[in-house]
Amino acid sequence: MDKSQLEMVIGILLSLAIIAVAWVIPITVGIRNFRRKGYSPHWMWFGIHPLFGYIAMIVSLSIAPQKQCGNCGGYSKDNFRLCPYCGHTQFIEIATGRSLPVTPPLQRSG
Repeated sequence: MDKSQLEMVIGILLSLAIIAVAWVIPITVGIRNFRRKGYSPHWMWFGIHPLFGYIAMIVSLSIAPQKQCGNCGGYSKDNFRLCPYCGHTQFIEIATGRSLPVTPPLQRSG
């Protein structure tokens, strides 16, 4: 193998390594963010195509974290006052693991 062929092989291997890293980074960042915020990391299956991997990563960075019920462990959106599964009012913030203040449900008058 002469010098020009060796340089070509090294250039191809370096290009493949750069492409692989550029493909893997958004997938790993997206999986970490989805898990941290209480969502399924299966959204990152869109990462099979590199462009969709970056789109899913941007979505994972922009969505609000979910809350977890302190009673049944079910997940709910950030603006819910009652757990949609058991009606409990004590929630745990997914991102930090700390308990959120209890907001009593609205009372009907009459």
